[in-house]
Amino acid sequence: MDEEGETRDGRKSMINPLFSRSVLMLISGAIRGENANDHFYLELAKAIQGLGGALHIYVIEEPSQRTIQMFQKCGAKLYWRKRKRTRFANGITLLWDAFRLTIKLKPALLVGQYSSSGNAVAMVGAIMRCPSIKVVRSTTTQSTTVSGKPYSKAARLRQGLFHWLATCTIAVSEAVRDDVIRVCHGNPRKVVVLKNSVRIDDYKPKASPTMTRRQLGVPRDAFVLLKAAVFQPVKGHDVLIEALATLNRTDIYLLLAGDGPTRAQMEDLAARRGLTERIRFLGRRKDVADLLAACDCAVLASLADPFPLFVLESMAAARPMIATSVDGIPEMIVDGTTGLMVPPRDASQLSIAIAHLADDIERSRAMGAAAQARAKQEFELATRVRNEIALYRKVLGATPLSHQ
Repeated sequence: MDEEGETRDGRKSMINPLFSRSVLMLISGAIRGENANDHFYLELAKAIQGLGGALHIYVIEEPSQRTIQMFQKCGAKLYWRKRKRTRFANGITLLWDAFRLTIKLKPALLVGQYSSSGNAVAMVGAIMRCPSIKVVRSTTTQSTTVSGKPYSKAARLRQGLFHWLATCTIAVSEAVRDDVIRVCHGNPRKVVVLKNSVRIDDYKPKASPTMTRRQLGVPRDAFVLLKAAVFQPVKGHDVLIEALATLNRTDIYLLLAGDGPTRAQMEDLAARRGLTERIRFLGRRKDVADLLAACDCAVLASLADPFPLFVLESMAAARPMIATSVDGIPEMIVDGTTGLMVPPRDASQLSIAIAHLADDIERSRAMGAAAQARAKQEFELATRVRNEIALYRKVLGATPLSHQ
């Protein structure tokens, strides 16, 4: 990838076309510097700055002043537009700004996080003759489950076109890669896997578990489950609530962190099933590390989930995970060693798994320790950043692309 140039005194030097210029990253959403993805962007910015370049990030929701300063310290510059009312309007704005910033910044590389940003950089890169990377974080199964509508042939062909226009596609799991190739007709030689990551130290609690439980009104000796996820049908909150109702045990409590369109419906379901006293609806929280420290086990009942960050967060906090065996989750959990996997939409099997760990605290703790060790070995943030930089080098021509 390095190309030969000359210094001012005429001597030969190796000038890196990536890090002598900039990387422009588009993100279809907000960044707040809070979750594992945001931590990755910060560390990536530091790595690029350390190599003499700069990371420019465009988002479609205005960040806080604190977030802007946080990224500035890492050598990244943020650009944004206020979110529009419709997806179509957001898409048009995103595409226009991608062209505008590419002309202004003349980046060495374009990177698009999530579907619409990935499509925008693929199109702009093809027109402007700039290398582009489309990052895919969802599957067509997830899209179908969220929308309630089949993923149409036209949508598959459209996504396939963008995959072919992009220089490279990053899939966050093997399941996502398979979906891109099998369903969306992506070129297998151009689709590589770089899995999501986590920084273990970010999940050391600031408050004691005892204090957190007291604040939440949870008994000190209860077996506590935690689920942190947006409230929408694909996340399977209803299945989890039904599983807890099936158990009918007063010593098991459930913490639900997050917000979303189905929250009120789930609160009503919990009331109808007589679980109001044992389920805490916490809303959106910034103290996930404290919540994980206060719980005994994490749980995720998703109907589809490509490579959920909450699984990584629970692993970093040394908590076992009970989750459904969908999409990329089997790539994260070693069933019976770092957690337990159950079929989706099966409240009965989920309740059995919960009872199994609630009745064997020593095994639950051993699974948590094994999960943290696996996170350190397989999903450490520093390794993910190095792999990302290595891929950028490949995309810019140093070595051939290959499935990783």
